[in-house]
Amino acid sequence: MSTHETETVHETVRSNYAAIARANMHTTPESPAESCCAPSCCSSAIDVTTLATSIGYDAAELSALPEGANMGLSC
Repeated sequence: MSTHETETVHETVRSNYAAIARANMHTTPESPAESCCAPSCCSSAIDVTTLATSIGYDAAELSALPEGANMGLSC
């Protein structure tokens, strides 16, 4: 992969994660935002596949990962 292609991928990932974070910033005292990462690697109950699919990874992408690579760090 060229440097330009790598930078394009990195920018796309940054943009997608930023959009997720911004979507959860609209809060009021009566209705606080939920974390985009709940559940997350920091919570007690986590299903890493559910977490990854909730932010846009599909089954094909997840099945292509080496065993143990999806550690629930999707946030």
